[in-house]
Amino acid sequence: MNPMNSKVTKKTSSHNTIAANLSEFGITLFGVADLSGLTTLPDQTGRSFSRAVSFARRMDPAIMSSIKEGPTQLRRLDWGPP
Repeated sequence: MNPMNSKVTKKTSSHNTIAANLSEFGITLFGVADLSGLTTLPDQTGRSFSRAVSFARRMDPAIMSSIKEGPTQLRRLDWGPP
């Protein structure tokens, strides 16, 4: 077995798991970053983060167009605290 194929399979499996979990919240756009080799703020145990997930969620256009200065109550209800 080629060890490279194993890594690709694991990455594909992880990608699919993340995609499935995020899709439950209407999130279909996301990215995963390898942070190894970078200095990050420590987690609760004092270790650096080795990975990061970034995602985007479509906001209701009517709510977004109502925002003039900072978050509105409607935006908070739609997404949660800033």
